[in-house]
Amino acid sequence: MPSKHTQQIILSEQQRNALDLIVRQRKSSQAMVLRAKIILLGAQGKSLQGTTKELKCNRETVTRWRKHWVERSDEIPVLEKLKEAPRPGAKAKFTEEQICLIVAMSCDKPGLKAHHKMNLALRVSPVS
Repeated sequence: MPSKHTQQIILSEQQRNALDLIVRQRKSSQAMVLRAKIILLGAQGKSLQGTTKELKCNRETVTRWRKHWVERSDEIPVLEKLKEAPRPGAKAKFTEEQICLIVAMSCDKPGLKAHHKMNLALRVSPVS
């Protein structure tokens, strides 16, 4: 019987299938797999303590991700519900396009043209 302190998790068939897929995929990150397992065990009615023992993680992790799942809308895709919330901090200094250009230019042969290209690339559309 679930504890009264445990977050009640109810999954649709589609959500359950998506979480099962995350757990089974070889390319899923370990963090995503752990979060998916926490949600699946919660939906099965597994207690907080039982989940922590089975997954060998701490109580705060289980509590956090169950709460995170319940608080997010069911309209959000499963992968989005399992992602970390954005963290505060400085914004990126370069756009992804600029980073790709810098990496591509770093693979070119060195020379004066590369130096001018780099300067142009960094001047164009800074991140605001």
